[in-house]
Amino acid sequence: MQLDATPTSDPLGRGQVGGDTTAHFASDPARALALYERDGFFVEPGALSTEACERLCAAAGELHDHGDAPVAPVMNPHRTHEAFLAALGAPAIVAIVERLVGGRVSGIQSQYFPCVPGTPGFATHQDNHYVEAAPDAFASAWMALDDVDQDNGALLAWPGSQREPLLPVVPVAGVVPHPNQAFNAIRQAVVVPEGYRPRTVVVPRGGVVFLHGHLLHASHPNRAWRTRRALLATYVRRGSAFRPGQSARRTEIDVYQGRLS
Repeated sequence: MQLDATPTSDPLGRGQVGGDTTAHFASDPARALALYERDGFFVEPGALSTEACERLCAAAGELHDHGDAPVAPVMNPHRTHEAFLAALGAPAIVAIVERLVGGRVSGIQSQYFPCVPGTPGFATHQDNHYVEAAPDAFASAWMALDDVDQDNGALLAWPGSQREPLLPVVPVAGVVPHPNQAFNAIRQAVVVPEGYRPRTVVVPRGGVVFLHGHLLHASHPNRAWRTRRALLATYVRRGSAFRPGQSARRTEIDVYQGRLS
């Protein structure tokens, strides 16, 4: 499993990150969608306002009864705090996901990641390993609530790997539970096929990384003094089958509630 940054191009032509930084869904949706389909992910800057990021960070401090902000991932915070439910249904984010999956969507899960200093990185995985939805019906939105770079735990993505089927996972040798990370995030990893090169995904605060369900991705450990708070929201095309899961207990969430159909 390779978890370091690599050159900007893939010699096998399976994807290149950063070749077009001017295309955004807000200004050029056709070009942005083409880049997402090529690479399996796309960074949309400014999808969340500074105020929205601040509301979510403040809400994170209310997720524990004792009033302290969590230091480990929190599953489905939208079930306990309105701010996270509102983020799941943010119109700008939902509109992009609709383009990615080709129709109206339902939310199915959220997860808040504090990624405080010292947090181990997430092992290489495909989100749809857990969800088991149709590949073209499932996408995720990873919302950066802080500026994110390699030092404080940025994502790594293997461009073009979304074209792979769901791949085998193997145990990661020598891993023990860590108080700042979910054990499932570090105890097993996908075996990456030959020819793919991971790229670090740098995201400014308020940017959102849209991820195909089959994209191979991971994250760096947080070796900085800064947090790397993020909110993950996952979606399926309305009516699509998916696996509820024993711990996630996924259910369809109406992301259009209170809005005109």
